[in-house]
Amino acid sequence: MLYVMMLAIVVGTALVIALVPESPTGSPAEAEKTTHGKDADGRTGSASPQSLEGVLVSQLSSGEINRRQYVREMERLAARDDKRHPLVVPPDLGSAAA
Repeated sequence: MLYVMMLAIVVGTALVIALVPESPTGSPAEAEKTTHGKDADGRTGSASPQSLEGVLVSQLSSGEINRRQYVREMERLAARDDKRHPLVVPPDLGSAAA
């Protein structure tokens, strides 16, 4: 009886592994490329930045702008975001024990 249960577990596990679809990124090397922007050889992919912060980081890393310019632009971006989406702190309603 024990052997039948063990065989059923092994066969069931094999079926689950065989029937589960492959991950959307394909092989682990492809997953590494999509998550880190580099292929298996360590080369950087050609993915473009998806945000202004990403553009600034890529410009900084490529030497198009220096650190001082990067910091100044990030300060401007933070000020713009603060003006467009100000942080509203909820009122203090007292402690929960009161």
